[in-house]
Parts: sequence; C-alpha cells; structure tokens
Amino acid sequence: IYYALGQYQKAKEAFEKALALKPNEPEIIYHKLGRCFAQLQDYAKAIESYKAALQLKEDSDIYAQIGLLYGKLQHFAAAEEHLLRALQVNPANILARHNLSILYLQQGKKETLLALLRETEQKYPNPFVYNTLGVLAVQDKKYREAKEYFQKGIALAPSSSAIARDISKNLVQLNKLEKEIV
Repeated sequence: IYYALGQYQKAKEAFEKALALKPNEPEIIYHKLGRCFAQLQDYAKAIESYKAALQLKEDSDIYAQIGLLYGKLQHFAAAEEHLLRALQVNPANILARHNLSILYLQQGKKETLLALLRETEQKYPNPFVYNTLGVLAVQDKKYREAKEYFQKGIALAPSSSAIARDISKNLVQLNKLEKEIV
C-alpha cells in the first residue's frame, strides 16, 4: 500500500521487514524492494536487490530493470549486457527492447539501433518502436515516413496512455514543421 501511495521510504522499510519475516518468499520481496530503491534514486541498492531476486529466479523484467538502472548510472556496457540478457530470457520483452534502443541511440550506435528497431517492428510491433522510428525519420527529414510511423504507433497505443500522448505530440510537431517548410 505504501508503494502504491508513493511513500517509497515506508514501503522500503515494510519490504525489508517482510523479507526478514518471510524468507520462503524472497524473490517477489527483493523485486519490490528494488523498485522502492529505484524510486528513491538509490540505484546501487536497487541493482543489489534486483540481483538478489535473480539469484532465486531468472526473470526478463528484472534484467530489464537492472539494465535501465545501469543506463541511468551511465554504465553502458553493463546496461547493454543486462538488456540483452532480458531479451535472451524473453525476446518479446518490449520494455527491454525499448530501453536497449534508447541506449543505442544515446551511444550513437545507429546501425545497431536500426537493426533492433526493424526486428522489433516485424516481430513485436508496438507503439514505442513506431514512435522511435518516427523520431529517427524526422531527424533524417523523411517526413512522410515519420507520419506513417506515428500513425501506426497511435493505432496501437491505448488511447489515454502516456505513449499515445507522446506520439500525438510528435505528430503535431511534425505537422507544424511541415507547414514551416512549405
């Protein structure tokens, strides 16, 4: 309940107590404890908690969370390693694919990024991949292609979701950009 209310310090303390009381169910507790530490921006402790959870059960989402945190710490090799491991465990992990694409974008690995995005588009179409492809098309001044990507992304996104709003904003900005050019 503390976690759901955004009271991450109290939630962390409760999960630590639960871990001491329920040693037979630690994987989920370590996972939730890791989330608390991440929300409190104690990324090193979050990674430690997530790794403890992985010792008990291999989980693609936990690898993806660790990769995301290593990325925030700018430990790019470790981030890539964990995100790739997440995809080995579950190739359809959209969060891992999205975070890996952001990591490649940050590092300027455009060819690797495009290969990942194309594979994701073909095998696991989702609004995040279409948004990223649209943004890249805008950067390359391929506006018609960008518009098509944004429209595909909006069609796949839940109507009131954050990604739907982000894609819609990108589409509006693209329309303004096209009007300025004409």
